[in-house]
Amino acid sequence: MASFWQQLKALLWRNILLKKRNKPQLFQELLFPVYFVILLVFVKNSMKQEKQPAMSFPAINISSFLSYSLLGGYIYVSPNTSQVKNRMDAILAELQRPIFYEMFSSSKAAEAKYKSNTSRVAAGIIFDYDQNSNSYAIRMNSIYVPDTKVLFNNIPETCRSDKNGTATSYCDVNTYMHNGFTSLQLAIDKILMKELKMNTTNPTISVQLMDKPELSPKTNNIQTHSSVYFVLSFSVLANFLAVNIVAEKENKIKEGMLMMGLPKMEKHKNSSRAAALAGVIAGYSPVIISLVNLAVSQTREEGSYDANIPIAGQWLMCLISTIAFSTVISQGIFLDVHRTGFGFDSSLTYGKFPLYAPILMLAVDTILYALLTVYFDHVIPGEYGIRYKPYYFLQCSYWFKSRKSDEMIHLTSPQMSFSQTSDVEAVPKEIEDKIAMSFVDLPVSFS
Repeated sequence: MASFWQQLKALLWRNILLKKRNKPQLFQELLFPVYFVILLVFVKNSMKQEKQPAMSFPAINISSFLSYSLLGGYIYVSPNTSQVKNRMDAILAELQRPIFYEMFSSSKAAEAKYKSNTSRVAAGIIFDYDQNSNSYAIRMNSIYVPDTKVLFNNIPETCRSDKNGTATSYCDVNTYMHNGFTSLQLAIDKILMKELKMNTTNPTISVQLMDKPELSPKTNNIQTHSSVYFVLSFSVLANFLAVNIVAEKENKIKEGMLMMGLPKMEKHKNSSRAAALAGVIAGYSPVIISLVNLAVSQTREEGSYDANIPIAGQWLMCLISTIAFSTVISQGIFLDVHRTGFGFDSSLTYGKFPLYAPILMLAVDTILYALLTVYFDHVIPGEYGIRYKPYYFLQCSYWFKSRKSDEMIHLTSPQMSFSQTSDVEAVPKEIEDKIAMSFVDLPVSFS
């Protein structure tokens, strides 16, 4: 274990020296995480939503909407008969609005004319709709009415701008009250009732919006952005690390490439391509892996903290550090928004897969990745071939090394004095038998 700690200490000191020598890269490694966090703050502020209470609306008499006129200049009417023309004149007199109408022989002819220019048409009226002289149908311009195929709008954010329930923006149901449809229908009904000698007094009709439940802000977008942004900010570190490792390996084989006769330009291209490829893979692979957390977050129900994935599966996925890290960010933001503040006393243990779980897995990942690094360092072939077998940690000889082999070498190897070797500097006889010497704090100067 002593050699391991010595190597670790030397590696850390070597990296410190590299950072000092390459200050522009160090500046980027420190700047990019801060840069992405600042971007995330702007994104969060732009997507900020406040929790809104439940709302109930009063009943409103429909007569308050009769002042709204049709949006558009023309009404297409069919069929083209004298009776229908007299009705339209009476209807326009009842509306008291400067609206023009155009007669057509059939509804198909009116529809064909409407398709040629939709912007100038406010509505279409078809009399004798069910082969009955007193029946009719109103066709509103699709620009001014919501989609008729959608019967219910379950979006809780809509129709909240006006406490009286008369909101005109982001409230589809009120569109029929403000686009002139109500006043047109009432005018047609009054004229038909006059023809039938019926009472034409305006009926007392009230409308009321359905109650709105409590609105909790949506956090899906900000959770996704935060998870990706944080992982992306730290992926820069992996990018530079991979580039430095590849560049170091390339420097070791430069001499061999020169001996093989490769030109300098080709050597430079190979080095730059390998370093760039390693940087791209190391930089973006954590982001791609972290997107697994995005798939997990999509399994949550609206406003729910727990995902529809087994707890054991979430623990296993957190063995990948990027997923664990993005899970911490995602769940932390959810708790901060939906619980009106983040408190360590209650937030860490909230839910089936509490926040402390991915935090704990980050610590486990740190130890696990360190052990895997040591293992692969022993197993992966180096400059001198394979150092250990894949199952070396199961052998007792690795943990309890014997000195018998060293003693046998000394006993069997012939003694050779330093004078018999040509590549050893001559030393006094009293230190010829010394196997090694350790020099501490030896300064070296170059002139």
